[in-house]
Amino acid sequence: MKAVQYTEIGGRLHITEVPKPTPGPGEVLLKMTAAGLCHSDEYIMSVPRRRFSRTSFRRHSAMNLQASSQSLVPG
Repeated sequence: MKAVQYTEIGGRLHITEVPKPTPGPGEVLLKMTAAGLCHSDEYIMSVPRRRFSRTSFRRHSAMNLQASSQSLVPG
């Protein structure tokens, strides 16, 4: 499935392929049909790397989601 991700601090957004998640007990899998991106994501990712303590950073961006349920696992 596709995801919009920042793959590095100070980098640009990329459309990437990621594995389709499998819901666990008590979880639901949603199929996103629309999503908006927030300007705060762009701001956070523009902050200099030295201000982050993590050595690797992968972040999915999405706000204001529209989705439908695909599967529900009882639990």
